[in-house]
Amino acid sequence: MNSEDMEYYTVDREAEIPLENRRAEVGSSFTIAATFEQEGLFLFSLSAASHGSELSQMSATLSLDNTVLNIYTWHGEAPVTEQSKEKMVRGKMHYLKFYFAQSGLELKSLKIRLLQSIHID
Repeated sequence: MNSEDMEYYTVDREAEIPLENRRAEVGSSFTIAATFEQEGLFLFSLSAASHGSELSQMSATLSLDNTVLNIYTWHGEAPVTEQSKEKMVRGKMHYLKFYFAQSGLELKSLKIRLLQSIHID
């Protein structure tokens, strides 16, 4: 992906990044850039539905600057649900990378919400 294809978002206290136009297929990934206006503890909530057999597992790995933030997992056929993970974010510019080991997820959005800001003098 070159910088012309990159989507950029700004996160202040809260942001919602739409993902409906993204495809979650075996081995696929995509990266978005985010500017965080504040440092602190953030909640990263991924919303998706899964379309698989009763025993299937579909996962989405979300990395923040090449460090795995969370592996979100859905089981079988499931309606849109939201899964969340807290993460401390320091610095302003970051990359969020999504990776999909299997097909079957229908992505909706990634919500990022500031839980507690930090101020270091």
